[in-house]
Amino acid sequence: MAGKKDKLLKSIGMDMPSRDGQVGEEDVDFLVDRWTNLRPDLDPAAMTTLVEIERIVHHAGRVLIPNLEGTAVKESDFPLLVMVRRGRDDKIPVRVSDVWRYFGMAPSALAYHLNRLESAGIIRRVRSELDKRDVNLFLTDEGQDFIDRCMSQVSDRFLSIVSSDAVLRENHAMLNVLLARLVHVWERTEQEEAAQSGKSAR
Repeated sequence: MAGKKDKLLKSIGMDMPSRDGQVGEEDVDFLVDRWTNLRPDLDPAAMTTLVEIERIVHHAGRVLIPNLEGTAVKESDFPLLVMVRRGRDDKIPVRVSDVWRYFGMAPSALAYHLNRLESAGIIRRVRSELDKRDVNLFLTDEGQDFIDRCMSQVSDRFLSIVSSDAVLRENHAMLNVLLARLVHVWERTEQEEAAQSGKSAR
């Protein structure tokens, strides 16, 4: 799963590594300058936002790394496990087909991850009683404890960073509103475009 993201970042010029494996402020400036020079007509604000979000995800991932040592879980497995965890909370099982469609993975590639995680006792696969063609994914008790512990640590770290800065404390709620709005509008636009494309095809 990480390989596809890395290729995407590289293809749009967002793969600039820094000396310690992180993306620093100077690297963000470098990436934005790179695109500004290549395409002066582009608004650098868009690239800045995308790179800064990627940096936050990177830092959150670093919080997880100590939990992964000595386990069968890899950092690239985490989005999949979080997706299955949410399904358990919502009482709606996540299907194997949901996962490979959402992440854009080949079923064979996903099977590799699932086989390893199931052998490690992190997840279990159960044939759906409603449709025998579907296979549902569930976390084991050990898997749920692992994900919940990781999420608590990421949340605690994030809140400690926010609380340490007055500007972040005052604007944290607004930041969440803006990010949620950005995701909502983006997804709504994609849905409208897909619907329009479907009408044109007919």
